[in-house]
Amino acid sequence: MGSGLFIIDAIVIAIIILPFVLFIYGSNKKQRQLKKALKAEATKQNCTLTRIDAQSNFAIGLDTKTNILFFHKTINGVVQSQSVDLNTIEVCDVNKATRRVKDGAKTNEVIDKVLLTFSPSAGQPRIDLEFFNSLTETGLSGELDMARKWQADVTRVLETILLSRTEHYKEALNLS
Repeated sequence: MGSGLFIIDAIVIAIIILPFVLFIYGSNKKQRQLKKALKAEATKQNCTLTRIDAQSNFAIGLDTKTNILFFHKTINGVVQSQSVDLNTIEVCDVNKATRRVKDGAKTNEVIDKVLLTFSPSAGQPRIDLEFFNSLTETGLSGELDMARKWQADVTRVLETILLSRTEHYKEALNLS
């Protein structure tokens, strides 16, 4: 009797735990695939990613030697890949598009889009990397935090680039 209950308990526990294990495994597999695709894009441009992150349906990475940022996103089987040469960028910001939704007496703010926006030097078009879009994704799951993290990382890289340019400019003036 005791071993029969033990077997039944083990089967019930396995049935309860198995969906969670499969979900976590599937999520990790998807992130590995996104990172692999992003690394392949970087390799095509003779770059090596030194920083890389993956989230739900996108991966983002940076080659710190060439200062090129790579972004790879898959939505419903459609692949979008972009690269941004940070040497040509002046400012990086996080932009979120929101709308207000009334729920009875309360008004809530709903995020429709999260973008990592790059503003290049004058005359060049702005570059947007879409981390989240409510039209194609069900809900936020860390995309805003990821965008803020990468905005901070890119801003540090931009400051380093600016400092390097300033030092080269000073050296050029001293040589003249």
